[in-house]
Amino acid sequence: MPAFGTAAFKHVDEPAWGRPVLSIDGYDTAYGDQSAWAGIASFVGLPATVAPVATTAEGLPIGVQIFGPMFGDRTTIAAAGWLAALHR
Repeated sequence: MPAFGTAAFKHVDEPAWGRPVLSIDGYDTAYGDQSAWAGIASFVGLPATVAPVATTAEGLPIGVQIFGPMFGDRTTIAAAGWLAALHR
């Protein structure tokens, strides 16, 4: 599952969630809308861990979100560790 709607980007220093806009596939998207990706696992009470799997041309990380079964926190953390080790 994606961890966010885009790969990592330079820091946006705007205190209001509704103001920053990200361009995703050529469409302007409110920054706050991206919290939906993390909310999927939280909504149903499942553990999720994000692991780096690649980098952008600018060297910023691209992550993937790993969902696990209920109470499977250690499994998602271990899977993230394996993916991070492959990425190095």
